[in-house]
Amino acid sequence: MAKEKIRPSSLMMVDVDDLRELVQSEIEGVLAMEKDVNASEVYLTHKEVAKMLGVSTNTLWRWNKSGYLCNTT
Repeated sequence: MAKEKIRPSSLMMVDVDDLRELVQSEIEGVLAMEKDVNASEVYLTHKEVAKMLGVSTNTLWRWNKSGYLCNTT
């Protein structure tokens, strides 16, 4: 792996109001993305998952108990 050159730090002056606006904008963006993600989440039943994977619900139970699967809740 090649070593990256360390670049000198830069100092930038920012007005408090500009910084506040930037932070508020970023927070609103993150919240909007989170809202979109939550709105698009679809949960399947264990029967639907078993059918999709071509296994029995007993197999799903065994996989979950062994730690092969992870819960989404």
